[in-house]
Amino acid sequence: MEGQFKVLFDQMKIEMEKQTNTIFEKINKQLEPLIEENKIMKSKIEVLERKIEYLEKEKKKNNILVFGLEEKEKSSLELLQVVQDTIKADLKIALETSDVSKIHRIGAIKENKIRPVLIAFTNSWKRSEIVKMRRSLKQVYVTEDFPKEVLEKRRELLPKLKEERAKGNFAYIRYDQLIVKEGNLNNFNKEKRKRDPSTSPENQNYAKKLVSNISSIKGNRRNAFDMMRPRSNSLSQNKLAEIKKHKTLQNKYDFLENTLKGVNKLRTKKGKRDKLGDETRKLMEERNELLEKRKDNRQKIANISKKIQVSIRRHRKKERLNILKEQIEKTGGIKKGLKQLKEYTQWIPNIKNQNKKKTGQLTTKRLSIAKVATEFYKELYTEKDKII
Repeated sequence: MEGQFKVLFDQMKIEMEKQTNTIFEKINKQLEPLIEENKIMKSKIEVLERKIEYLEKEKKKNNILVFGLEEKEKSSLELLQVVQDTIKADLKIALETSDVSKIHRIGAIKENKIRPVLIAFTNSWKRSEIVKMRRSLKQVYVTEDFPKEVLEKRRELLPKLKEERAKGNFAYIRYDQLIVKEGNLNNFNKEKRKRDPSTSPENQNYAKKLVSNISSIKGNRRNAFDMMRPRSNSLSQNKLAEIKKHKTLQNKYDFLENTLKGVNKLRTKKGKRDKLGDETRKLMEERNELLEKRKDNRQKIANISKKIQVSIRRHRKKERLNILKEQIEKTGGIKKGLKQLKEYTQWIPNIKNQNKKKTGQLTTKRLSIAKVATEFYKELYTEKDKII
Protein backbone atom coordinates (compact mmCIF):
# COMPACT_ATOMS: atom_id res chain seq x y z
CA MET A 1 0.00 0.00 0.00
CA GLU A 2 2.74 2.39 0.87
CA GLY A 3 4.36 1.82 -2.50
CA GLN A 4 1.09 2.59 -4.29
CA PHE A 5 0.66 5.80 -2.28
CA LYS A 6 4.16 6.88 -3.24
CA VAL A 7 3.45 6.27 -6.92
CA LEU A 8 0.19 8.23 -6.71
CA PHE A 9 1.92 11.03 -4.84
CA ASP A 10 4.65 11.25 -7.46
CA GLN A 11 2.11 11.32 -10.27
CA MET A 12 0.15 14.07 -8.53
CA LYS A 13 3.35 16.01 -8.02
CA ILE A 14 4.26 15.74 -11.71
CA GLU A 15 0.78 16.83 -12.77
CA MET A 16 0.88 19.78 -10.39
CA GLU A 17 4.22 20.87 -11.78
CA LYS A 18 2.88 20.63 -15.32
CA GLN A 19 -0.17 22.68 -14.42
CA THR A 20 1.92 25.33 -12.67
CA ASN A 21 4.27 25.53 -15.64
CA THR A 22 1.40 25.99 -18.07
CA ILE A 23 -0.11 28.66 -15.81
CA PHE A 24 3.22 30.52 -15.62
CA GLU A 25 3.66 30.31 -19.39
CA LYS A 26 0.22 31.81 -19.94
CA ILE A 27 0.95 34.57 -17.45
CA ASN A 28 4.29 35.31 -19.12
CA LYS A 29 2.64 35.49 -22.53
CA GLN A 30 0.09 37.92 -21.18
CA LEU A 31 2.79 39.97 -19.47
CA GLU A 32 5.13 40.19 -22.50
CA PRO A 33 3.27 43.08 -24.22
CA LEU A 34 3.02 44.88 -20.89
CA ILE A 35 6.76 44.49 -20.29
CA GLU A 36 7.57 45.80 -23.78
CA GLU A 37 5.19 48.70 -23.30
CA ASN A 38 6.83 49.43 -19.96
CA LYS A 39 10.27 49.51 -21.62
CA ILE A 40 9.02 51.90 -24.29
CA MET A 41 7.48 54.14 -21.64
CA LYS A 42 10.73 54.16 -19.67
CA SER A 43 12.74 55.17 -22.74
CA LYS A 44 10.23 57.93 -23.51
CA ILE A 45 10.37 59.16 -19.92
CA GLU A 46 14.18 59.28 -20.10
CA VAL A 47 14.00 61.33 -23.29
CA LEU A 48 11.48 63.69 -21.74
CA GLU A 49 13.62 64.09 -18.63
CA ARG A 50 16.60 65.01 -20.78
CA LYS A 51 14.50 67.55 -22.64
CA ILE A 52 13.26 69.04 -19.38
CA GLU A 53 16.83 69.27 -18.09
CA TYR A 54 17.89 70.98 -21.29
CA LEU A 55 15.00 73.44 -21.13
CA GLU A 56 15.76 74.26 -17.50
CA LYS A 57 19.40 74.77 -18.35
CA GLU A 58 18.52 77.06 -21.26
CA LYS A 59 16.04 78.94 -19.11
CA LYS A 60 18.62 79.62 -16.41
CA LYS A 61 21.53 80.15 -18.77
CA ASN A 62 21.40 83.96 -18.62
CA ASN A 63 20.45 84.18 -14.92
CA ILE A 64 22.48 85.07 -11.83
CA LEU A 65 21.67 85.09 -8.12
CA VAL A 66 22.74 87.99 -5.92
CA PHE A 67 23.08 87.28 -2.17
CA GLY A 68 23.45 89.78 0.64
CA LEU A 69 21.55 92.69 -0.89
CA GLU A 70 19.42 94.37 1.79
CA GLU A 71 15.65 94.42 1.29
CA LYS A 72 14.84 98.12 1.34
CA GLU A 73 13.22 98.43 -2.06
CA LYS A 74 9.50 98.89 -2.56
CA SER A 75 9.37 97.90 -6.24
CA SER A 76 11.36 96.01 -8.84
CA LEU A 77 12.53 99.30 -10.39
CA GLU A 78 14.09 100.37 -7.10
CA LEU A 79 15.69 96.93 -6.79
CA LEU A 80 17.14 97.28 -10.28
CA GLN A 81 18.52 100.71 -9.40
CA VAL A 82 20.23 99.32 -6.28
CA VAL A 83 21.78 96.47 -8.31
CA GLN A 84 22.97 98.90 -10.99
CA ASP A 85 24.61 101.14 -8.39
CA THR A 86 26.30 98.19 -6.65
CA ILE A 87 27.71 96.71 -9.88
CA LYS A 88 28.88 100.10 -11.10
CA ALA A 89 30.59 100.91 -7.80
CA ASP A 90 32.39 97.58 -7.35
CA LEU A 91 32.87 96.24 -10.89
CA LYS A 92 32.70 99.50 -12.87
CA ILE A 93 30.28 97.90 -15.33
CA ALA A 94 27.38 99.96 -16.63
CA LEU A 95 24.26 97.80 -16.37
CA GLU A 96 21.50 99.23 -18.54
CA THR A 97 17.79 98.57 -18.06
CA SER A 98 17.70 97.03 -21.55
CA ASP A 99 20.24 94.39 -20.41
CA VAL A 100 17.81 93.00 -17.80
CA SER A 101 14.67 91.10 -18.77
CA LYS A 102 13.41 90.43 -15.21
CA ILE A 103 14.52 90.98 -11.62
CA HIS A 104 12.88 89.81 -8.38
CA ARG A 105 13.57 88.17 -5.04
CA ILE A 106 13.23 84.43 -4.47
CA GLY A 107 11.50 82.68 -1.57
CA ALA A 108 9.07 83.61 1.16
CA ILE A 109 9.60 86.65 3.38
CA LYS A 110 11.18 85.76 6.73
CA GLU A 111 12.40 87.89 9.56
CA ASN A 112 16.14 88.46 9.89
CA LYS A 113 16.75 86.73 6.56
CA ILE A 114 17.71 88.46 3.31
CA ARG A 115 16.27 86.80 0.24
CA PRO A 116 18.48 86.39 -2.84
CA VAL A 117 17.80 88.40 -5.99
CA LEU A 118 17.29 86.66 -9.33
CA ILE A 119 18.42 88.66 -12.36
CA ALA A 120 17.68 87.44 -15.89
CA PHE A 121 19.73 89.10 -18.63
CA THR A 122 18.71 89.64 -22.22
CA ASN A 123 22.19 88.70 -23.48
CA SER A 124 24.80 86.27 -22.24
CA TRP A 125 27.89 88.46 -22.65
CA LYS A 126 26.80 90.95 -19.97
CA ARG A 127 26.04 88.13 -17.56
CA SER A 128 29.40 86.40 -18.22
CA GLU A 129 31.21 89.72 -17.73
CA ILE A 130 29.69 90.13 -14.27
CA VAL A 131 30.34 86.48 -13.32
CA LYS A 132 34.01 86.77 -14.29
CA MET A 133 34.51 89.86 -12.12
CA ARG A 134 32.29 88.76 -9.21
CA ARG A 135 35.25 88.42 -6.82
CA SER A 136 35.63 92.19 -6.91
CA LEU A 137 32.19 92.64 -5.33
CA LYS A 138 32.46 93.87 -1.73
CA GLN A 139 28.93 94.05 -0.33
CA VAL A 140 27.19 91.19 -2.16
CA TYR A 141 27.96 87.72 -3.50
CA VAL A 142 27.00 86.52 -7.00
CA THR A 143 26.47 82.92 -8.17
CA GLU A 144 25.11 81.27 -11.27
CA ASP A 145 21.53 80.02 -11.34
CA PHE A 146 21.46 76.21 -11.56
CA PRO A 147 18.59 73.69 -11.52
CA LYS A 148 17.93 71.74 -8.29
CA GLU A 149 19.50 68.52 -9.59
CA VAL A 150 22.68 70.34 -10.55
CA LEU A 151 22.84 72.10 -7.19
CA GLU A 152 22.60 68.74 -5.40
CA LYS A 153 25.42 67.32 -7.52
CA ARG A 154 27.56 70.38 -6.82
CA ARG A 155 26.98 69.98 -3.08
CA GLU A 156 28.03 66.33 -3.30
CA LEU A 157 31.20 67.32 -5.17
CA LEU A 158 32.27 69.95 -2.61
CA PRO A 159 34.07 67.49 -0.25
CA LYS A 160 36.02 66.02 -3.18
CA LEU A 161 36.89 69.52 -4.33
CA LYS A 162 38.32 70.36 -0.91
CA GLU A 163 40.31 67.11 -0.86
CA GLU A 164 41.89 67.80 -4.25
CA ARG A 165 42.77 71.35 -3.28
CA ALA A 166 44.26 70.09 -0.01
CA LYS A 167 46.50 67.79 -2.08
CA GLY A 168 47.78 70.84 -3.95
CA ASN A 169 45.96 70.20 -7.23
CA PHE A 170 44.15 72.79 -9.29
CA ALA A 171 40.46 71.81 -9.04
CA TYR A 172 37.14 73.46 -9.78
CA ILE A 173 33.51 72.55 -10.49
CA ARG A 174 32.19 73.20 -13.96
CA TYR A 175 28.39 72.96 -14.00
CA ASP A 176 27.92 69.44 -12.51
CA GLN A 177 31.43 68.01 -13.01
CA LEU A 178 34.61 68.16 -10.97
CA ILE A 179 37.67 69.05 -13.04
CA VAL A 180 41.08 68.32 -11.51
CA LYS A 181 44.48 69.22 -12.95
CA GLU A 182 47.73 68.27 -11.32
CA GLY A 183 49.73 71.11 -9.82
CA ASN A 184 48.59 74.34 -8.23
CA LEU A 185 47.05 77.32 -9.97
CA ASN A 186 50.35 79.18 -10.43
CA ASN A 187 52.01 76.22 -12.15
CA PHE A 188 48.96 75.74 -14.34
CA ASN A 189 49.10 79.37 -15.48
CA LYS A 190 52.84 79.09 -16.14
CA GLU A 191 52.29 76.03 -18.32
CA LYS A 192 49.72 77.95 -20.30
CA ARG A 193 52.16 80.80 -20.91
CA LYS A 194 55.07 78.61 -21.98
CA ARG A 195 56.65 79.60 -25.24
CA ASP A 196 57.33 77.16 -28.01
CA PRO A 197 60.87 75.72 -27.89
CA SER A 198 63.34 77.79 -29.88
CA THR A 199 65.04 76.31 -32.90
CA SER A 200 68.39 74.68 -32.33
CA PRO A 201 71.55 75.81 -34.19
CA GLU A 202 71.35 72.68 -36.36
CA ASN A 203 67.84 73.60 -37.47
CA GLN A 204 68.96 77.16 -38.12
CA ASN A 205 71.86 75.96 -40.30
CA TYR A 206 69.51 73.69 -42.21
CA ALA A 207 67.13 76.60 -42.77
CA LYS A 208 70.00 78.76 -44.05
CA LYS A 209 71.09 76.05 -46.47
CA LEU A 210 67.55 75.67 -47.73
CA VAL A 211 67.24 79.42 -48.33
CA SER A 212 70.59 79.51 -50.14
CA ASN A 213 69.56 76.60 -52.39
CA ILE A 214 66.31 78.31 -53.28
CA SER A 215 68.11 81.57 -54.03
CA SER A 216 70.64 79.76 -56.23
CA ILE A 217 67.83 78.12 -58.19
CA LYS A 218 66.17 81.50 -58.65
CA GLY A 219 69.51 83.01 -59.73
CA ASN A 220 70.05 80.30 -62.35
CA ARG A 221 66.71 80.95 -63.96
CA ARG A 222 66.85 82.07 -67.55
CA ASN A 223 64.61 84.56 -69.21
CA ALA A 224 62.04 82.66 -71.23
CA PHE A 225 61.96 85.35 -73.93
CA ASP A 226 65.71 84.98 -74.51
CA MET A 227 65.28 81.26 -75.13
CA MET A 228 62.51 81.75 -77.68
CA ARG A 229 63.43 81.57 -81.35
CA PRO A 230 61.59 83.49 -84.07
CA ARG A 231 58.63 81.60 -85.46
CA SER A 232 59.29 80.21 -88.94
CA ASN A 233 56.65 80.24 -91.63
CA SER A 234 55.48 76.88 -92.93
CA LEU A 235 55.94 78.16 -96.50
CA SER A 236 58.98 79.99 -97.78
CA GLN A 237 58.85 83.33 -99.55
CA ASN A 238 59.57 81.64 -102.91
CA LYS A 239 56.55 79.39 -102.53
CA LEU A 240 54.35 82.34 -101.67
CA ALA A 241 55.59 84.16 -104.77
CA GLU A 242 54.75 81.12 -106.90
CA ILE A 243 51.23 81.02 -105.47
CA LYS A 244 50.70 84.66 -106.49
CA LYS A 245 51.64 83.82 -110.08
CA HIS A 246 48.56 81.62 -110.46
CA LYS A 247 45.59 83.61 -111.70
CA THR A 248 42.56 81.52 -110.77
CA LEU A 249 41.67 80.52 -107.26
CA GLN A 250 41.45 76.84 -108.22
CA ASN A 251 45.02 76.81 -109.53
CA LYS A 252 46.21 78.48 -106.35
CA TYR A 253 44.44 75.90 -104.23
CA ASP A 254 45.85 72.97 -106.26
CA PHE A 255 49.38 74.30 -105.93
CA LEU A 256 48.92 74.84 -102.19
CA GLU A 257 47.50 71.34 -101.73
CA ASN A 258 50.41 69.70 -103.56
CA THR A 259 52.90 71.72 -101.55
CA LEU A 260 51.34 70.86 -98.21
CA LYS A 261 51.22 67.15 -99.02
CA GLY A 262 54.99 67.09 -99.10
CA VAL A 263 55.30 68.74 -95.71
CA ASN A 264 55.42 66.49 -92.66
CA LYS A 265 52.98 68.08 -90.22
CA LEU A 266 53.90 65.98 -87.25
CA ARG A 267 57.51 66.96 -86.73
CA THR A 268 59.54 64.56 -84.66
CA LYS A 269 61.48 66.01 -81.77
CA LYS A 270 65.24 65.91 -81.75
CA GLY A 271 66.67 63.28 -79.48
CA LYS A 272 63.75 60.91 -78.99
CA ARG A 273 63.22 59.65 -75.47
CA ASP A 274 63.96 56.05 -74.63
CA LYS A 275 60.59 54.66 -73.58
CA LEU A 276 61.74 51.14 -72.71
CA GLY A 277 65.19 51.10 -71.15
CA ASP A 278 67.95 48.49 -71.19
CA GLU A 279 66.37 46.31 -68.52
CA THR A 280 63.11 46.08 -70.45
CA ARG A 281 64.90 45.21 -73.68
CA LYS A 282 66.77 42.37 -72.00
CA LEU A 283 63.52 40.99 -70.62
CA MET A 284 61.90 41.26 -74.04
CA GLU A 285 64.77 39.33 -75.60
CA GLU A 286 64.34 36.60 -72.98
CA ARG A 287 60.63 36.46 -73.70
CA ASN A 288 61.25 36.19 -77.45
CA GLU A 289 63.52 33.21 -76.81
CA LEU A 290 60.87 31.55 -74.66
CA LEU A 291 58.16 32.21 -77.25
CA GLU A 292 59.86 29.76 -79.58
CA LYS A 293 58.81 26.98 -77.18
CA ARG A 294 55.58 28.49 -75.95
CA LYS A 295 53.90 25.30 -74.75
CA ASP A 296 56.68 24.41 -72.34
CA ASN A 297 57.28 27.94 -71.03
CA ARG A 298 53.84 29.47 -70.57
CA GLN A 299 54.30 30.26 -66.88
CA LYS A 300 57.74 31.77 -67.47
CA ILE A 301 56.39 33.90 -70.32
CA ALA A 302 53.60 35.20 -68.10
CA ASN A 303 56.05 36.07 -65.31
CA ILE A 304 58.44 37.84 -67.70
CA SER A 305 55.52 39.78 -69.22
CA LYS A 306 54.62 41.07 -65.76
CA LYS A 307 58.25 42.00 -65.13
CA ILE A 308 58.33 43.86 -68.46
CA GLN A 309 55.29 45.93 -67.48
CA VAL A 310 56.82 46.77 -64.10
CA SER A 311 60.15 47.64 -65.73
CA ILE A 312 58.47 49.95 -68.27
CA ARG A 313 56.60 51.77 -65.50
CA ARG A 314 59.75 52.10 -63.41
CA HIS A 315 61.77 53.39 -66.37
CA ARG A 316 59.10 55.92 -67.37
CA LYS A 317 58.85 57.18 -63.81
CA LYS A 318 62.63 57.53 -63.51
CA GLU A 319 62.89 59.30 -66.85
CA ARG A 320 60.06 61.64 -65.96
CA LEU A 321 61.76 62.63 -62.71
CA ASN A 322 65.09 63.18 -64.49
CA ILE A 323 63.50 65.45 -67.11
CA LEU A 324 61.66 67.48 -64.49
CA LYS A 325 64.81 67.76 -62.38
CA GLU A 326 66.81 68.92 -65.40
CA GLN A 327 64.24 71.60 -66.25
CA ILE A 328 64.05 72.78 -62.63
CA GLU A 329 67.83 73.20 -62.56
CA LYS A 330 67.80 75.05 -65.89
CA THR A 331 64.75 77.28 -65.61
CA GLY A 332 63.50 76.86 -62.04
CA GLY A 333 60.13 75.55 -63.26
CA ILE A 334 58.51 72.40 -64.64
CA LYS A 335 56.46 73.85 -67.49
CA LYS A 336 58.99 72.95 -70.20
CA GLY A 337 59.52 69.56 -68.64
CA LEU A 338 55.82 68.76 -68.80
CA LYS A 339 55.75 69.92 -72.41
CA GLN A 340 58.68 67.64 -73.18
CA LEU A 341 56.92 64.70 -71.52
CA LYS A 342 53.81 65.17 -73.63
CA GLU A 343 53.51 62.10 -75.83
CA TYR A 344 50.55 62.94 -78.04
CA THR A 345 49.35 65.62 -80.43
CA GLN A 346 45.89 67.06 -80.53
CA TRP A 347 43.84 65.74 -83.43
CA ILE A 348 40.23 65.90 -84.53
CA PRO A 349 38.65 62.73 -83.06
CA ASN A 350 35.96 62.33 -85.75
CA ILE A 351 34.30 64.15 -88.63
CA LYS A 352 31.10 63.69 -90.65
CA ASN A 353 31.20 63.15 -94.37
CA GLN A 354 28.84 65.41 -96.35
CA ASN A 355 29.43 64.20 -99.91
CA LYS A 356 26.51 63.52 -102.22
CA LYS A 357 27.28 59.81 -102.38
CA LYS A 358 28.08 59.22 -98.70
CA THR A 359 26.18 61.66 -96.54
CA GLY A 360 26.22 61.60 -92.76
CA GLN A 361 28.89 58.92 -92.34
CA LEU A 362 31.13 59.43 -89.31
CA THR A 363 34.82 58.80 -89.94
CA THR A 364 37.48 58.41 -87.25
CA LYS A 365 40.59 57.57 -89.29
CA ARG A 366 43.10 60.34 -89.82
CA LEU A 367 43.48 59.83 -93.54
CA SER A 368 39.74 59.85 -94.13
CA ILE A 369 39.37 62.94 -91.92
CA ALA A 370 42.03 64.71 -94.01
CA LYS A 371 40.24 63.70 -97.24
CA VAL A 372 36.88 64.99 -95.99
CA ALA A 373 38.45 68.29 -94.98
CA THR A 374 40.26 68.75 -98.30
CA GLU A 375 37.15 67.91 -100.32
CA PHE A 376 35.07 70.32 -98.28
CA TYR A 377 37.45 73.23 -98.78
CA LYS A 378 37.96 72.31 -102.44
CA GLU A 379 34.22 72.50 -103.12
CA LEU A 380 33.97 75.69 -101.11
CA TYR A 381 36.66 77.51 -103.06
CA THR A 382 35.53 76.17 -106.47
CA GLU A 383 32.03 77.52 -105.84
CA LYS A 384 33.48 80.93 -104.98
CA ASP A 385 35.66 80.82 -108.09
CA LYS A 386 32.61 80.15 -110.27
CA ILE A 387 30.72 83.02 -108.71
CA ILE A 388 33.65 85.36 -109.30
